[in-house]
Amino acid sequence: MADAPWTVARYLGREKRFTVHAELAGGERVTVHTNNTGRLTGCGEPGARCWLSPASNPRRKLPWTLEVMEAPAWPNGMAASSSAPEAPIPLDAPAPAPDQVLVGVNTAAPHGIVIAALEAGLIAELADCTLDRQEARYPADIAPRSRADLLLRDPAGAPVWVEIKNVTWTRGGVAGFPDAPTERGRKHLADLARCVDRGQRAALVLCVQRGDAHCVAAAADIDPDYAVALHQAALSGVACCGLLARVSPAGVEPAGSIAVITDPTNLPGVRA
Repeated sequence: MADAPWTVARYLGREKRFTVHAELAGGERVTVHTNNTGRLTGCGEPGARCWLSPASNPRRKLPWTLEVMEAPAWPNGMAASSSAPEAPIPLDAPAPAPDQVLVGVNTAAPHGIVIAALEAGLIAELADCTLDRQEARYPADIAPRSRADLLLRDPAGAPVWVEIKNVTWTRGGVAGFPDAPTERGRKHLADLARCVDRGQRAALVLCVQRGDAHCVAAAADIDPDYAVALHQAALSGVACCGLLARVSPAGVEPAGSIAVITDPTNLPGVRA
């Protein structure tokens, strides 16, 4: 759950890569920091409700951080591009509103969600592992200038390298990553595959921060190279794990596993 109460606001739009605008309940317009560099596909429509967290540093230039967006839920209108309801949902209405879903868009949140899921035994592929540390440097012969999101240890003490990705959009109930081409994401898959090639375990965790998905896969139409890289990584032995998060105005927590489809030919029909 959130360290401090989140504040509901009306999302007005994005200005820059790390900056969005919102309107608070009293009518005050505020400039808000976002660490989500994706396109906010399916959950970034002006007029939608959003939830903001206060900055822990009172001297920070932008005093708010974007945490959660409300968006149309599948199968009631979620598509690759969707719009907010014609009549804005009152800020004080229960959340999520009917036919809506709450989406966690803070890309820093999945680290804590995944760690909590590991402690609760919710990721079967990593159930035998314990956390060593976060932001761990890879060995020089694998990726000399890169860090893994998590370094775990198996019962024998051997390393298990983990990369985490935040997933925020769905089509036809299939959560998709990425929502914009990601060369960095492809590099991370290559790092994990090299770990396996050196005889070490490695895993990708796709953390789906919305509740209207039944599986998660690479968005091949957005980044076909990433879809190929994911399939190849899975074939090489990289464990591809899906984690579903429970999102509320009070915070985000792990809910359970979700199936990962690494072979694009096995995807169910997607209804746009």
